[in-house]
Amino acid sequence: MRNLYLFFLLSILCLSACRSDFDAFQDHALKLAEDGEIKPAEFDQLLNDIRKAKGSSFNRLFYDNGRLDTSKVANYLSKLYANKNIKIAPDGIWSSRASERFGRSSRFNVNVYLENSASIDGYVNGSTTFKDAIYSLLGDISINNYCDSLNLNYINKTVTFTRQMAGAAAIHDFIQTLTPDSFRRRGGNRGSSDLKEVMSTVLGRTNENNASILVSDFVFSPGRRVNAHDYLAGQSIGIKVDFANKLKHFDLSVLAIQLISDFAGYYYDQMDKPTMMHCRRPYYIWIMGSRTQLRTIIKSGTIERIRAGYLHKLLIQGTRIPFAPNYKILYADKIGAFRLPNSALGPITDARASTQPRTRNKFGFHVAVDFSESLQDAAFFLDTTNYRHNDNYSLRAEQISSNTADPSLKGFTHQLHLMTTALRPEKLTISVKAGVPVWVKYTTSENDQRINSDLQEQQKTFGLQYVVDGMYDAFDQVYGNNAISSFDIIIK
Repeated sequence: MRNLYLFFLLSILCLSACRSDFDAFQDHALKLAEDGEIKPAEFDQLLNDIRKAKGSSFNRLFYDNGRLDTSKVANYLSKLYANKNIKIAPDGIWSSRASERFGRSSRFNVNVYLENSASIDGYVNGSTTFKDAIYSLLGDISINNYCDSLNLNYINKTVTFTRQMAGAAAIHDFIQTLTPDSFRRRGGNRGSSDLKEVMSTVLGRTNENNASILVSDFVFSPGRRVNAHDYLAGQSIGIKVDFANKLKHFDLSVLAIQLISDFAGYYYDQMDKPTMMHCRRPYYIWIMGSRTQLRTIIKSGTIERIRAGYLHKLLIQGTRIPFAPNYKILYADKIGAFRLPNSALGPITDARASTQPRTRNKFGFHVAVDFSESLQDAAFFLDTTNYRHNDNYSLRAEQISSNTADPSLKGFTHQLHLMTTALRPEKLTISVKAGVPVWVKYTTSENDQRINSDLQEQQKTFGLQYVVDGMYDAFDQVYGNNAISSFDIIIK
């Protein structure tokens, strides 16, 4: 009997010790969350607490092979804070799932915000390309090595639903099983969209550890008693201010993608009047993050693998010092004559205008340029409106095929054709500035009240230009000229 008593006493003491280790871990976790965030160093502290602790209570946080599963730790912390009514941002727990191959510095959380206002119902009614595209995007992100954790949110006036550390089942439930009814059950104020506030919320949650993806139709809803264009102008200014403030302390880059999908539901016009429509409608994926995060996502090919593809995209990033691309001046197909006594970089000397009948008084030459270091795609550098150069020269651009048979063009992405009828000694400066793409203008609606009977209007987005202008104005104000690339050619 005495031995039995000692056995129970020792068991109780052991269990108490185990509980005290776990209680100490919880107390530490609660203390660190008082500022509403678990920072990387704090997350590491909690991991060390677990590694040093004893007791079966911690077993749930380890893999079967005995290695600590930081995903489970982050998930447990999220539940702990919810049970204790501690307010912490959905993306406020830094999950350190770094592997031996990919250190924490190269990994980041990706937080997805899907607008679930009533205007989105038509995109999730039945089997749509909207669902397929978003599902393929999220699936691709979740299995990419740059993604530390994928966190899913619905958003309208506020963030109405969150699923952290989303796995395959959660991703499928988040988008593929959506219906207008399930959207409504997620709650929130679905009646109107204040896109400036939605973007501000997402922007505020974007930082060095968290890239953000916002999915929305980006249709403004001013309301019946509001002057639509005054409202849009105010929203544009608000977006400009929010982005400019963010840019002052964060190296923000933004990628916007326009896609198109089947739509079967009510469209709410600028007067908030609902119209039942069955057509194809554009929608948008906006990705916000640091320059490094955007580079990682773009270079991974994630965007290019979106199912059914996309229509258009734009990329804007701040640049204080434009990068100088590799280039060389070509002799082939020149107009007039010149020499390159030093190298293919110039200077051009003994430049003379043509005396041939068809090209008399003209001077022209070609430059092969390598823009591959830029995050902009090849098509961006074909748009001559993105170039700035001396007024007396005209410029035309063409893409160089990667398998070109011309050895002089190997290693270059584009060929620029420069021509002038006013030849003089000068420094010819060629710079590239990320201006607002022309597709934004052509796909922006100024009045959507007759959208049901106007097929062209159905392919446009009311107020889109105001969103984009506000964002570009912010980058221009903070970064000045914001040229992304520049080089000079001396002509003598």
